[in-house]
Formats: sequence, structure tokens, C-alpha cells
Amino acid sequence: MPEGREFFRGPVITTVDDDTYRMASKPAESGYATGQPFELVRTGTELRYREGEELQFSGRRIGPGMQVYVPSGPTPLLYTSLQHRVSGTAFGKSGEGFLWLDQCYLPPGVTWRNSDFFKGVELAWTPFGTEYADGSIEMGHICYGADGFNFSLIATGDGEVLHCTSDVAARDIKYKPDTFPEHMYYEVDGTDWEWSAVDDGELPDQASGHDFYRSSEGYLRRAGETRTPVVYHSYNEFFPPAIKAWESTGRIIGR
Repeated sequence: MPEGREFFRGPVITTVDDDTYRMASKPAESGYATGQPFELVRTGTELRYREGEELQFSGRRIGPGMQVYVPSGPTPLLYTSLQHRVSGTAFGKSGEGFLWLDQCYLPPGVTWRNSDFFKGVELAWTPFGTEYADGSIEMGHICYGADGFNFSLIATGDGEVLHCTSDVAARDIKYKPDTFPEHMYYEVDGTDWEWSAVDDGELPDQASGHDFYRSSEGYLRRAGETRTPVVYHSYNEFFPPAIKAWESTGRIIGR
């Protein structure tokens, strides 16, 4: 982000009209909002996102929505995600990519970062999107976790669902010297998906100075994929100490 710029942060108004869902910033209230006026408009098939003239993106939905439901345990959870292929402009420059619209429902007083999931149940979670030179798109989530918290939804740009499963494992995890992930394989329904970090993909600011949480950008594709990617993104949430504790002792470190 250019120096001196801020993303929108503040109260919003939500409206629903037929099949159109709209979320927009309230009129300017001193001390309550930062950044440019915000608007997100979604239908069953399309999405438009805008923050004034700074960020303007629109695109279409990829695949069905994802729902992850954990009704019991210390922290019940309902997590939903809608996936989109988008294009537009960011700070005056054209951009192409992928946008997820996620909602997380937890008990009162619980946030993701103080929940059991962030403290040791979630081990590696990678939302990703890839468009290849032939125009085909693959987009989804893969999550490897402790105590059965495993899931994946992967769909194509044509609407085909490649995976919708809880049969997920991870193997051959390789770390960089700074403990950020460098390379790994997910196994989804017995199919290998290969993740590799990109140059300068480490996101140390997300870790708040601790090595417990190591998020990194990268490239995720089926093992052996030979098509050329033209637009791709993946965000790997990674928890090295939690992975070590679970795989070596079967212990969830946050409990």
C-alpha cells in the first residue's frame, strides 16, 4: 500500500433487496472511520468492491459457497466462504486476482485469534486461486488441522467441484531458516496438491513478533501440474509449533 494511505475501517450499513446484498460505509462520522467510502455489492453470481477511487474490483463467483460447521467442543464454529475471480484497479494500477467473502460465527466474546482454532487446532490453512494460460480456473480452500479439523472445497471456473471433503492430510513440510513455510504437500481425497512459497512471500507483520504464527503467500497447484499460471494467489496460514506438537505427541498446544 502506498505510504500514507489507509484501508476503510468503520461502521457499515447492510441492506438486502431481492437477490442483491449491499454493505456500505455510513455517512462520515468524525473519529469513527478511516480510509475512503466503502461499498460491497453481491448477487448470487457477481460481486463489486469499492473504496472510493483507491480500490475498485468486480468479478464473478467461482463454485458453490463453502460451509464449515463444528457444532460441539470448546469453541463451536460456523464458517462460510464465497469465492470470486476479480479484476479492477488498486491505487491507480490495474490488478487481477481472487477475492473471498468469508463470515465467521463464534460464541459471544470469542474472536478467531482467541479461539481454540487459532491456538492449536488449525495447523495449516490455504485459500488459493489460480487461472492458467488456457483460461481455466481452480479456486478453493485446503485446511489441515488437529483433532479432525480437516476440510477442503476446490471448484473450477466452470462450476465443477473437484473436492468437497474432510479427507485432508499434510506431509513433507519444509521450512525456511526463519521458520516460515517453504514447501509442502496437502493430500486431498488422496490427491497431492503442492504448495510453494513465492519470493518475499513471508508476512512477519501478521505474527506480532512471535514464531507461533507464520503466514506466507505462495502458489498452490496439483502435483505434476504443467499448465502455465497467469494469475495466482494463495495465503498459507501456518503454525509450526502447533504442527510439531500434534504430529509428535497428539497434543493440542492451546489446551
